[in-house]
Amino acid sequence: MKKLFSLIALFIGLSVSAQNRLVHDYQQWNVRNFRSCPDFKVQVTLSEVNPRILNAAVFWVTNEERLRDGKMILNYNEALETSAFFHAKYMFDKKQITHENRDDFSRKSPGNRAGLAGVENPYIAENCLYFTDYDATYSYLKLAEKIVGMWMKSPPHKANILSEKGLEMGCGIYTGNNILWGAQNFQWFEPVIYNKLKASDEMNIK
Repeated sequence: MKKLFSLIALFIGLSVSAQNRLVHDYQQWNVRNFRSCPDFKVQVTLSEVNPRILNAAVFWVTNEERLRDGKMILNYNEALETSAFFHAKYMFDKKQITHENRDDFSRKSPGNRAGLAGVENPYIAENCLYFTDYDATYSYLKLAEKIVGMWMKSPPHKANILSEKGLEMGCGIYTGNNILWGAQNFQWFEPVIYNKLKASDEMNIK
């Protein structure tokens, strides 16, 4: 079994909050009951992940860490999930872990990317990660626990996860060739103001 991982964390504050456009998963489940969700118990490898399910599992496990630490639960925001997912895909395409998109100035920073997802007031903290695991089979829940556990072992990532400034969050995972690339986008200070007319990126994964 080969395992490689790298971590990088960054807070970028830019002035720009979305009404929460909650999807079904986030309406039905909460931080206290999500572990009973049947979808999270499905066994997968890194070559067969449904990103929308894993995004949700990472979201709830992250909130579980906040609850354990006595912090306020973060609300789900689809625009933040969108910006995190597209950045995870960018890192996959470039085979590089980074907070900066050097190929498209309009996507250069976490705040820029949140803006393209429709966030008018981005105050974005971002966690990024990748790892490979060629042999293992995980449930979605165990995979989410591994991802969040890696972030929690890194002081800058842990600080973002447990920050009292956080209000909303979206998680984005992209996998391919048995490599997992992940990002979390946190909205700090004030709720997201969402403007659909300014959103060029929309979630189109199932």
